[in-house]
Amino acid sequence: MKKKGLWLGIHVIVLVFGMMIVGCDNNSTNDNGGNGNTGNGSGGIFTLNNIPSEYNGKYAGIPSAGKNGTIHLCGAQYNTTIDTFTGVLISNGKVNLPMWLLVNDYYEDRAFELYNGNHTLYVQFGIWNSSQVEENEAIVYISFDSVVFSNGNATKSWNDGEMNEY
Repeated sequence: MKKKGLWLGIHVIVLVFGMMIVGCDNNSTNDNGGNGNTGNGSGGIFTLNNIPSEYNGKYAGIPSAGKNGTIHLCGAQYNTTIDTFTGVLISNGKVNLPMWLLVNDYYEDRAFELYNGNHTLYVQFGIWNSSQVEENEAIVYISFDSVVFSNGNATKSWNDGEMNEY
């Protein structure tokens, strides 16, 4: 359990410093023979259902989703003009997060594109009291060892994940 706590702590640091420490190869092939590029400019959605009611009215995001450092995804509202992520409001035990692919992690030129690829990835989902997810520590994280994205979309139930409270 200490290793999982350390792993989650590392992800918090990544989030706080702008999710810049993992590079991507946006020309990588994936599990299904496609690529991680966004293609037509439309992106996928990660939907999490069956979120306990005590989290309704709080904000959700995915600070990290990836596979062996070859791809890095984030899930939240993203303002490309000012390069900031904002959490998405949880309502009725459900949230839909737009998915973003990190395509350039150079400090001054960090860039994300909407994601519509096909990958099976580890996903860490977080919940915050504030929509400003980059500035605050999450109140809870839940992780999923294997999430299948198809055309950028994936759906999971809260009950399928492993919860870690802080």
